[in-house]
This record gives sequence, C-alpha cells and structure tokens, in this order.
Amino acid sequence: MVGKGYRPDIDGLRAVAVLCVVFYHVGYGAFSGGYVGVDVFFVISGFLITRLIRDEIGAGTFRYSTFYVRRARRLFPAMFVTLGATFLAGVLLFGPADLERLSRSVVYTVLSASNFLFWWESGYFDAAAETKPLLHTWSLSVEEQFYMLWPITLVGLTWVARRVSRRHPLGGGWIVPAFLLAGGAASLAATEMTIRTDAAAAFYLVPFRITEFAIGALMVWLVAYPPRSRVVLEPLVPAGLALIAYPVFAYSGETVFPGYAALPPCLGTALLIYAGTAARAGRLLSNRIAVGIGLISYSLYLVHWPIIVFYRNWVYRPLEPVEQAAIVVASIVVATGMYFVVELPFRRAIRRSDAWSPGRFALACVVLAGVLIYPAGAAWHRGGWSSRLPEEIRSAVSDLDRKQKLSWKPIREIDKKTGFHGDGAGGGAKILVVGDSYAKDFTNALLSAEARSGQPLDLMLHSVSYYCQPFIGPRKKTKTLTPRLIRLCNKRMNALVSGTLIDEADVIVFSVRWTELGLDHIAETVGLIRARTDTPIVLLGRPIEFESVPELLVKFGRTRRFGSFAAQNRIENAEINDRLARIAGKTGVRYRSKGPLVCPEDDHCDVLDDEDRLLIYDYGHWTLEGAEFYGNRMADSGYLDAILD
Repeated sequence: MVGKGYRPDIDGLRAVAVLCVVFYHVGYGAFSGGYVGVDVFFVISGFLITRLIRDEIGAGTFRYSTFYVRRARRLFPAMFVTLGATFLAGVLLFGPADLERLSRSVVYTVLSASNFLFWWESGYFDAAAETKPLLHTWSLSVEEQFYMLWPITLVGLTWVARRVSRRHPLGGGWIVPAFLLAGGAASLAATEMTIRTDAAAAFYLVPFRITEFAIGALMVWLVAYPPRSRVVLEPLVPAGLALIAYPVFAYSGETVFPGYAALPPCLGTALLIYAGTAARAGRLLSNRIAVGIGLISYSLYLVHWPIIVFYRNWVYRPLEPVEQAAIVVASIVVATGMYFVVELPFRRAIRRSDAWSPGRFALACVVLAGVLIYPAGAAWHRGGWSSRLPEEIRSAVSDLDRKQKLSWKPIREIDKKTGFHGDGAGGGAKILVVGDSYAKDFTNALLSAEARSGQPLDLMLHSVSYYCQPFIGPRKKTKTLTPRLIRLCNKRMNALVSGTLIDEADVIVFSVRWTELGLDHIAETVGLIRARTDTPIVLLGRPIEFESVPELLVKFGRTRRFGSFAAQNRIENAEINDRLARIAGKTGVRYRSKGPLVCPEDDHCDVLDDEDRLLIYDYGHWTLEGAEFYGNRMADSGYLDAILD
C-alpha cells in the first residue's frame, strides 16, 4: 500500500498548475491554454479531500465540524486578506462602474458564489476580464461548493457500502468507485450537451466540473495498488506531464472547453498522482523549487490576477515582456509573504494548545465576512460610490448601463418594420444596415443625420451576432460559437441573401466589429449578394476603439483636454481596416472609414460633446448622444452623401 502521509510531489504538481495559470494570465503567448491549470487543481482537490475523508471515516474520527473548520483555516484567512486589499485598491483606482462590479464580486466571493455571478455576467456586453480583479475566484467558489457537497455524499455512500458488505458476499467496496465513475461520466456527457447552448454555464458551474473532481477521487482507490515493480512508474511521470503540457501549449481561448477537451490535463494529473512517488522521474515534481512554489500556490493564485488587473488599469496598454516578468516575480514575492504571515500561522494553529476553538474561529470568520460585505454591498448599492469623483466626471460616467440600454431603444422601433416603406409616404433613400451592435450604433447615427440634413431615409436593420460575422458557410465550433449559435448565424445570413430586402434597398451597408474570421469570408458574402442584385454595397471599417472611455476619463480626472488624452490611448484597428479596404477594392464595393467620425484629428478624439456628455459608453459603442453627434458630423461633412452615392 502507498503511504497516506505528506507527498511533496503533490505540491510540485500544484506548482505546475499555478504557474500555467499565472503565465497564461500574464499574457505569455506560448501558454495560450494555461487555464487548464485550474482543472489540475480540481483533480488534486478531488484526490486529497476524498483521501482525507475516507481515511477519517475508516478510523472513526471524521466530524463535519472538524472538516469544515480545517477547510476554513486553510482558505479563508488568505482569501479575506486578498478581498480586502483588492476592494481598497478598487476604491482608489476604479471608476464607479468597475468599482460597482468589483463590489458585487466581493460579496459573491465571500458567499462562495462568484462562479454564479460570472456565469450570469458572461456575454458580449460583459465587461472585459481585465477589469475584473476577482474573476479568478470562480474556481475557489467551485471548490468550496465541492467541499460542501462531497463530504455529505461520501459519508452516505460509505454507509451504504457498509450495509451492502454485511449482506453481499462481494462486499460493498465497489460502491464509491462505481458512483464516481457514473457521476464523472454523467457530468462529462452533460457538459458536452450544455456547451452547445450555454458554454458559460459549462465552464463556471459545479455540475459540469464533477468529472475533474471524480477523476481525482478515483485515484484514492487506484494508488492503493501500485505496480509490483516501481520502475513501471518512471515513464508515467513524463507521460502525465506531456498530457498536461499539450493543452497548455495547444489550446487557446477559443477552444471548446471543458468537456472532452478537459480530459488530457485531468488524466495527466491522475497519472502524476499515481506515479509521482517514482524514485527518479518523481524528482521533477518533488524538488525544492517545485515544492516551494507548490506550498505558496494558493496565495499565488489569489494575488496574481488582482496585481495584473490593477497594473494594466494603471498603464492602460498591453504588457511589455519585462513587465510580464516583473509581475510574475512580484506575485511570487507577495504570495510568499502571505503564505508565511497569513496562511501558515492559521494552519499551524490547529495543532497549538492556545488555538481558537472551532466555534470562536467560525465566529471570527462571520465577523470578517460582515466587515467585507458591508462596505462592498454599500458600494454596489450606491453605484460604485460615484461621489468620490469630481462633479463633471461623475455626471459623465454615471448610469452607464442605462446609457447602453437607451442606445437600443430606437432600434426596437425599426425592428417593428416588416420592410421598406416604398416610394409612397415615409419613403426616402432605402438603406439596409447589416451587422452587429456597431450596426445599431450606425443606424442611430443615420437617424440623426436624417434629421440634420433633412434628407429622408428609409432604414432597415438586419442584425448578425458579432460572434457570427456576416458570412454563409461552415463555422468551426469554439468556446463562444456554440452549435446553437452557428445554426442561428447561418439562418440569419441565409435570410439576408435569399430575402427581398437586398433587392429593394438603394444601398447595403455593412457595419461590423470585424474580426479575421469575418475578413476571411466577406468577399464570399459580397459575391452571393452580387449574384442576386446590383445594389451598391458599402463596407464600413471597424471604428477607433479604446480600452474603456469611462475609465480613461476617470483616470484623466477632468473633462478639459480629455479628447487629446483619449487620442493618445486609442486603438486604431488599422491592420483590420487596411485589409478590409483591399477586399473592398478587389470585390468592386465601396469602403468607408469610421475613424474621422470619432477622431477628426490625429491628436484629438471627440468622446465628449460640448456639454461634457459621454459619446462612447464602453470601448467603442455610441451612446444616443454619441450617435447624434457623429450623425450630425456625417450630415455636415458629406459622409452621408458618400454612403448614398
């Protein structure tokens, strides 16, 4: 039988997991699939927690209270310190919208439910990950929910196994492993089905992560039967590392995950748990450096992402290689300090005679949770404490969610139309706008240009999801492009190409947040439309974008001369637009840049109007005031006439 004591190779395996995640988050391109390190952690947890509970049940010493207090001592002190420091940093550095989101995530994290929050928030209009310092806590909530459910389940299964053993000659030792096999398989099947309709749920929620925990739990029974010759373990270590390394370097953010794609790193982790005690190859995991990083892995996981988020918020640009390395080193230094100052004292307290009793420690946790939840809840309820800001800034960046919702209101009226008005009353130049939320913005601008110029326009909008991009053809399933969405994409594009609107329109305008996928296929879409009609087609470029205009304004601290500051921090999208212009030339359609509408000069961008109202409510979407401003510019500059010619 393999010893059930401390295994340094497990800490080495933790080091592999946490470094994969850190390198992925810091932006090292080679580690494009480093997020699988979280799955490695899940397998390790499944193994260690199941082994602990099973052994204590066997010895007759298992107590729920002892188990949960031990978990709390292990997890809560470092987590509370991280949450408190992150919240304070957010109060100092974040604008109201991001502080409101951060405050909400603090509350949910304390309640072990942040995975639900980030699932609910997932979607196209969700804030970028770089503005969510606690996004990584979703995995902690998954683990905490596992800790809540699995002990009760395992105790119940053990009771059943003992009853079966008394009555069945084969005994009941197979009950728990069989349950784990069945539960893991069922979870995997459910994950594959759910990914097609709700990839975020499959990623964030516990039922779709049971497979990882089950694989680790099964190893408790498998490691009890090592091979007769320990030499057999030697090749299993590099094999396990290879199974983890492949997805780390081969997967990307668009890989359909978890599901079947999670099996290689999970099975690799299982191999390493089984063979990690190998005399020679096992040193890859049990050496001092690996064990040292493994010991601080929990603190390192906690602190690295807030450090990345706040540093990026400060510099407002992609990280340089030297900055990436510095953040990794800084994270390790901070994590080491937290391990010795926070983690270790509370873990050692279990064995000290003067340690707090379980009840006293639980009360302290409740009090600390309240200390965190109260101010975070207040900031959440009060819209991110916008009173911290000067009046001119507070007024501009307030009610961003409302500004977003209002920008869709005119579109709902257009969506009620069943077709163009025709040549009778209410007619005018018939413009068919095709695209995603940028098509919504452009349509709003056209409404203002119509009023400004006095030139009647008859508008129709054909919406196509950003993730789809406007083309017909085979689409590769990705994390965001689920089979259900693929069917919707093709349905919407078929409706466009085979419908009557393209024949009736005077001009077809594509206003899209173009990606490489869309550029690869737009020529085909133009060809399909050309086969049906000779209606003029205009391709609008991807507009100038920003990390976040509201946050830039908060960072700048005043509205005066903000246009120059915004220009210095813009994202040109020049490479995409240059390629789109070349495609337009080759296909015989027109290309128009949106750049001059937002930034008429190289050193100035109009992102506030004369009344200091925000014209862009996020990285690039126009408020109603923005649509009016840019629409008026379209009418005054001749941009609208160029579209209609």
